[in-house]
Amino acid sequence: KKKKRSNSFFKDKNLKINRKEITRYIAFMSLSGAALVLLGNTDIIMLGKFVSSSYVGSYKVAMSLAATLAYLLTISAILLPFFVQLPHKKLKILIEKTIKYTSIITIPTIIGLIILAKKILSLTFGNEYANSHYAIYPLSLLIFIGPLINTYSAVLQARGKSKVIARATISSLIINIILNYLLILLLIIFPIAE
Repeated sequence: KKKKRSNSFFKDKNLKINRKEITRYIAFMSLSGAALVLLGNTDIIMLGKFVSSSYVGSYKVAMSLAATLAYLLTISAILLPFFVQLPHKKLKILIEKTIKYTSIITIPTIIGLIILAKKILSLTFGNEYANSHYAIYPLSLLIFIGPLINTYSAVLQARGKSKVIARATISSLIINIILNYLLILLLIIFPIAE
């Protein structure tokens, strides 16, 4: 005899699922994902319109180094199960500790990267990208900001606050476009030797 297949992903038939809430969550997280893709590429697209391709390549190298370090120093993914289960007061304490330890790790990393940027870029990507160190200076802030954003995002995801994440991501995209434009204007006015 063939076994009957269940139409549900869940075995518990008494489990009530709020389809509207799940659909809203998925919609807002999809919107956030699309905005993040744009956010991650806006600077390269805008730079490509205003500066030479060699500078865009150098910037991309610096960005990938800063983004990789920011990703490696993010500890919020490990803590996500705790973010889901903890009551509000204990959650606040965990977030404060996460920020404290993130700062202890990221601030020396930023200082070390700024001091050793030229050598790290030469060793990692080759001597032709050593001049990318100019772009590392402002991008090194990502090493501090990235893990903090990921921590708060993990908390909001765990608490089902996808609308807040979507609004924050779209706001970040708009701010990013404005700041990119202003920085590109500065780059045009005060060019960096390539």
